Amino acid sequence: VCFIDFCRFKVAEVIMVLRTRRKQTKKYYFSVEGETEKWYLEWLQKQINDSANLCFNVCFDIKVQKDPVAMVKSSVIFGGEDIFHFFDFESSAPCHLKSRNDTFRRLKEANTIKGVNYHPAYSNFCFELWLLLHKKCLRSSFTDRKQYLKEINRVFNKNFENLHQFKHRDNFISVLNTLTFEDFLQAMKNSEAIARDCEDHGRRNQIYGFYFYENNPATSVGAVFKLILKDCGFLFSSKK
Repeated sequence: VCFIDFCRFKVAEVIMVLRTRRKQTKKYYFSVEGETEKWYLEWLQKQINDSANLCFNVCFDIKVQKDPVAMVKSSVIFGGEDIFHFFDFESSAPCHLKSRNDTFRRLKEANTIKGVNYHPAYSNFCFELWLLLHKKCLRSSFTDRKQYLKEINRVFNKNFENLHQFKHRDNFISVLNTLTFEDFLQAMKNSEAIARDCEDHGRRNQIYGFYFYENNPATSVGAVFKLILKDCGFLFSSKK
């Protein structure tokens, strides 16, 4: 009986140690323009929480909301939060340039409400660029977002007829299921390579206090995720 009691005590002791070592959770807020970005962030949340290389788990609060001001005014945001807004530079057409500039204007306005700190996470042309960076350092400059479809089919061994079919939930999830946390880290490295190209040969611009590159391709998505990983205690390699 004494031996059984001793074993029970040791099991309880181990359980207590494991509980004290349980990771705390940090919460991050996102506003996105479409469902694909939302599905990707949900996938990424799981990948991060399954990784043993971070000191914290993450909880992503994701809203499909194109307007940053409306996001801040929602009941979800109480004040002082960091929020990340994912959006695309649709093309160089005047209507899309206006839409891009309006997004930066609304980001600035949103930052005056409730003391939040809104960060832009843009993709030029579109979020498909970031997805492809998981498997390829895509430095080609496209003239139409539809040109990403050929790369998606080749890189992910798919045969989607158009981007609409690719963005169907089941099809998009099937692509995400081929990716790993290591692919995500590779995407960050590839985005940094693109950033260096922009720094060397870029057209840096500033609108409403936000800096960005006019270059195609260009993206700040990787920089945003790097902020989050650093906040969660991830140690990045010093090698370039």
